[in-house]
Amino acid sequence: MVEYDGFTFHGDPDRSDATDRSATLHELDWNVMSIASDDVRRRPVETVRRIDLEWQLVWAA
Repeated sequence: MVEYDGFTFHGDPDRSDATDRSATLHELDWNVMSIASDDVRRRPVETVRRIDLEWQLVWAA
């Protein structure tokens, strides 16, 4: 699962809800990859490569 977050989310010092959600998904054997909106805007090619690499690793397992 790819999670897309904006600056407001990443700038928030209290992200315990997101941490709880990620922990729960990991317990269910989900792979969660967080992508910041800045990465998509400033480094789109690198971001797509990162997502692609993650998918390759997941499917190879």
